[in-house]
Amino acid sequence: MRRPVPSIIIMSSMLALAACTGRVDKSSGDTPSTLSGSPGSALPAGPLSTRGNQIVDKSGTPVRIASVGWNEIGAGPIQGIAANLDAIGAAGFNAVRVSWVNATMAEDLARIDEVVGAAGPRGIKVILDNHTNEPGHGPQDNWGAQQKNGLWYDVGGASDGTDGGGNPGTVTDAKFLADWKAVATHYRGNDTVIGYDLRNEPLAYGGMSTWGDGNLDTDLRAMYQRVGNAIVAIDAGKLIICEGPQNYGGNFAGNGVAPWGDLSLAGQRPVVLSVPNKVVYSVHDYPHEISGISNDSGAGKIAQMNADWGYLVSQKIAPVWVGEMGSSMDDPGDDAWAQTLVSYLNGGEGGAGGPTFSGDEQGIGGDWWAWGYLAGQLPDGTQNSDGSLRANQRAVWSQLLYHATTGAPHVIRVAVGQSQAYVDPAGNSWSADTGFQGGIGFTLAPPVPIAGTDAAPLYNGERYGSDGNGNAAAFRYAFAMAAGNYNVTLKFAEYYVTGVGERQFDVSINGNKVLTNFDILAAAGGANKAVDRSFAVSLPNDGTVTIELSPGAAQNPKVDAIAILPSDGPPPPPPPPDGAPLIVPPLVGATPGAWQSGDLDAAGMRMHYNYLLPHGYSDKHRYPVLLWLHENDMGNSVYNGGDPTGLASYLDGWFNTSAFRTNYPCIIIAPYADQRSDPGGATSNWGGWVPPGDHGPNEDAAAAITQYFVQHFSAYPRKVYVSGASLGGHGSWAMMLDYNAWNGPFGKIFAAGMPLAGVIERYGFGVDPPGDVVDRMRNVPVFAVHGSGDGTSQPNWDRAMWHDYGGGALPGNPGAQSPGGAYRYLEDPGLGHDVWDTYYALPAGKPLYDWMFAQTAP
Repeated sequence: MRRPVPSIIIMSSMLALAACTGRVDKSSGDTPSTLSGSPGSALPAGPLSTRGNQIVDKSGTPVRIASVGWNEIGAGPIQGIAANLDAIGAAGFNAVRVSWVNATMAEDLARIDEVVGAAGPRGIKVILDNHTNEPGHGPQDNWGAQQKNGLWYDVGGASDGTDGGGNPGTVTDAKFLADWKAVATHYRGNDTVIGYDLRNEPLAYGGMSTWGDGNLDTDLRAMYQRVGNAIVAIDAGKLIICEGPQNYGGNFAGNGVAPWGDLSLAGQRPVVLSVPNKVVYSVHDYPHEISGISNDSGAGKIAQMNADWGYLVSQKIAPVWVGEMGSSMDDPGDDAWAQTLVSYLNGGEGGAGGPTFSGDEQGIGGDWWAWGYLAGQLPDGTQNSDGSLRANQRAVWSQLLYHATTGAPHVIRVAVGQSQAYVDPAGNSWSADTGFQGGIGFTLAPPVPIAGTDAAPLYNGERYGSDGNGNAAAFRYAFAMAAGNYNVTLKFAEYYVTGVGERQFDVSINGNKVLTNFDILAAAGGANKAVDRSFAVSLPNDGTVTIELSPGAAQNPKVDAIAILPSDGPPPPPPPPDGAPLIVPPLVGATPGAWQSGDLDAAGMRMHYNYLLPHGYSDKHRYPVLLWLHENDMGNSVYNGGDPTGLASYLDGWFNTSAFRTNYPCIIIAPYADQRSDPGGATSNWGGWVPPGDHGPNEDAAAAITQYFVQHFSAYPRKVYVSGASLGGHGSWAMMLDYNAWNGPFGKIFAAGMPLAGVIERYGFGVDPPGDVVDRMRNVPVFAVHGSGDGTSQPNWDRAMWHDYGGGALPGNPGAQSPGGAYRYLEDPGLGHDVWDTYYALPAGKPLYDWMFAQTAP
């Protein structure tokens, strides 16, 4: 990958250190730290092979190559090959990638022999990379970051007799093959050497490398097969690593560019060897400041990775290994690059078409560039000048390590801000500070006593958000985790500010805000007192838990310790966000808003819906959610080709008025039931017809849409409501029976329901509610409205519920609560079936709305 400053220095015995570019080692946020024990697993003994998109050991168990590039073997603050390998293993890496050059092969292999001899007893594997044909690079060819002619040879064929960087050529295609055969013979049967990276960063533009076109002068695929077969004929145990050529002009498949490596045709034209299951494809990836690639993060990068190489993994065609990646993590854009790449490699971008992993499958492995203290280079190495690890880089590569039991850990405990591990009184081990991006670590010395905990040392370290110039700034922690349900616990103690309100900050987990203007001093009830906050997180696949702390009303965000532990069953609704009003106070002059539309198409459920966000919608507040269910035949406006925004215009007079939006700012969802012809009634209603207990596809789809809004919008999960009229009233009853927040058998969603002219239709009309329904709904807040003259949906159901809960005379406006339950009922003697025009409109509906928006789920 093109890099604008010297960043690849082969071995110190080969090249002098490149001239300093003027970039200095930034220390802000990089407190010296060490790891206690190994946070990653060593690779098992024996050769590795491939199976589908996985690299596997000799027993067929998936593994992950978590390597670090190491070319300046004789330099750096840690002296000696053995001492460096000890530090590499302690950091959690299980392999090193080292380079050799054709023209200096004998000298290079002598140094690599020292590495291999010391790495083997330490359980660290070695991958050899053929980097260039010639030594002697400089600024004219980017210090040998890649061979400028883009080929694997520099004499004959498509070469002009040089390496393209000012060096006369000495390597023909035949010599390149002979050199690799000599390397294979040299390390034949040596289990420490696990693979050969046949060529570093070939290029594919301007007459350079091609893929699968049969031109032996340029066909990289043909070279990989020719050289790979020669190697496996000598030593069948080695992985053959085949890099896609970097292609800035347009990839081979014609669907974008491939600056990381063009493997867009590898699925159609794979590298095929005489020994199967040995090919691993490879790409390299660096952020914009190093690569010059502007599209280095976010959705655009994900889409291009999918096209260039990710499809090989997603479709289980072959494994891909990121043979170089890295960053100094000092540039403002590096965080976005790292977050995108780490999530992609760990299977967190499946929704965007990226690979996903399940069971014992491992995420995509890689090689972090580079080990050492490399001040003045980009990247600037993994170490500080004293040999400690650069914490801002470790926060990234530590999420890509190999864990032998699963693709990612199930338990995380971090002693934030601290350089040493800690064992609490219960015997739980807390690692030294890791997983962070940004912020400044700090440990109190001497420590202070912390009330309310028996693990005071945990609260004596912190990380706080600062830009290094005295200004508050955001920082984050990110941890690769196995699929599952978790409780994320954040631990806080205040020993800096002295007054309530002096420190207030926000916290988000995986993009969902969980704390707003959190005040540790106020929450703990004083200084030097422990206060914890726990939140539920669910990962359907192996992925990443990202915790972001950002400035709020005052001072710097901070945290003292983090634990992520498995929880049983689906996560409960999160607690109310501290500092965020449950309902935003009445607004001044709220104006009608614009309805929007969406479609559910998941797990066999399809449903169109309209939705309206509250006036002044902001993620600094959590809003109630109101699911509104329509009357009969209104669903046909979409499913029979009618108006897809018909419900929006129907509801404008009730919910999209200045008065309603001022007094009841909430998220309103109006789904369209599929009401096409169905003799059995399964798709014509909201709650299923028969048999009793059939909750119906429309009901489930509407519940799924509601859950989507709770998860993806700034919604308050404990204030979710359902209401509807006529058929929608029937559906409101059904939703509260099946999805209420107390004992809903299919999901605990709704805090209250407001059915107008409804019954639970699955039991029939004009019947009393069964005893089990009465018992189940006793503590569920429902406010039902009916007209005494309703001949369509008779009020028998509502009246029976009132009497079953010990009510006396039927309550009229404004409605009363039953003595023996949470049920409220209003029966208007002057109305028939059509009660909604009266009670959805203000001011008549105000008592109902006031009651509903006051309800909160447990």
